[in-house]
Parts: sequence; C-alpha cells; structure tokens
Amino acid sequence: PYSLVTDLDFDLGDNFRVKGLGLDAQLAGALKLHKVDRALPTADGSIRVVTGVFAAYGQRLEIERGIVNFQGALDNPGLNIVAMRKNLPVEAGVVVTGTVQSPHVTLTSNPLVPDSEKLSWLALGHGLDDASGAEFSALQAAAGALLDTGKSVSLQQTIAHAAGLEDVGLKGAGGVENTVLALGKRLSSRAYLSYEQGLAGASSLIKINYTLSKRLSVKAQAGNTPAIDLFYTFSFH
Repeated sequence: PYSLVTDLDFDLGDNFRVKGLGLDAQLAGALKLHKVDRALPTADGSIRVVTGVFAAYGQRLEIERGIVNFQGALDNPGLNIVAMRKNLPVEAGVVVTGTVQSPHVTLTSNPLVPDSEKLSWLALGHGLDDASGAEFSALQAAAGALLDTGKSVSLQQTIAHAAGLEDVGLKGAGGVENTVLALGKRLSSRAYLSYEQGLAGASSLIKINYTLSKRLSVKAQAGNTPAIDLFYTFSFH
C-alpha cells in the first residue's frame, strides 16, 4: 500500500498583518507542516508578533512579547506572551506561558506591586485605594476568570479584605452563564450577610442568615427568587 505524505512550508514574510477578535498585530515567522495519510498534521516552527495591540478587559494592551512555538501537534503550540497596559504610574499586564490547551496566566507590573494592585491597574487604570464597590466586584470576577484556581482564590481574598469583606468566591460550573460571584460579611455574632451576582448579569441575590438561638435560625433572600426559611437544628444520639 502507498502512503500519502504532505509537506508544506509557510513563510509569513515581512508584511503579514492580522486584525480581528481584539487583535491588531504584524506577524512574522515560518512553519513546516507534515501530514501522513489520515493522521493529524504536525508542525514545526514559530510565529512571533513584531508589533501589536490586544483589546482585553476593556483595555488596550500592547504586546511586548508574542511568540507561538510549534513542535508537534498543530492544535497545541507553546505560548510565550507578555501584554501590558502602558503609560500609567503602574504599568500592569499579563504573562501567558504553557500551551494553547493548558495556558498558565500570571500578572506582572512595572514597578513591582502586589497581585491585587496589578489587577486593579490593569483592569481599572488606578490602585485599589481608589476602587468603588462596583469596581471591587469586577476585580473579583476578573481574578476568577483570569488566573489559575489557586492563585485566583488568594487574589480574590486580598481584594475582598481591601473592600472590607470576609468571604469571596465563584460558585457554579459549566461556563460564565452558570457562574456567580459570591461576597459575604459577618455583621455580628448572629448575623451574616451575603450577595451573589451572576457573571452573565442575569441574576442577583441578597441573603441574610440570622441565628435566633442555639437550634433556631432564619434565612431570608431578596432578588430574582425571594424567599424566607426557618430552620430548627437537632441531633440524634
């Protein structure tokens, strides 16, 4: 039997430009594509950003370094990207490494500041001290969507403490439309107040849990689905 082998060489040349999906960049580089019969194609080579900007988080980020390396699977190249929000007292941005299928995102800044401040300067254009209540909520959502799980939890807690909150987190699964941002604060030894806002903007709830006695508590919520419940707790021995 015969095998069909395909080898293609691509060179982007000196004037290859891409516009769309928030990206406006001049690219350069070369790729070698290899395919045998029905096997998935492989690629070797790299593509880099010569100059470019990217619109993200409502801001215009300058791409300081943008390299995509292909060494095998065509659909999972390696990433080496740095994009910054410039011309501010603190220039903040993101560093993306890893691969397309498993990216690793961290925050960076010049001068160096804590991650919570980096995110504030990146998304808002100013520090945490000047953030409003609505901006704190936006930062919480951005931290959850942008960073790896462990780092986002730590950063969300830092932002929550700056806002005077005690608890913060993202709840739900299956995409942004099913995820809510939850903020909470203990008002007293008996009362706990929480607020939940859907990231897609479709739902919001305010909840209060009040302990009446050792065994009796009441939970009330207002918003899209108002309710009030009385709970009596007991145990078997």
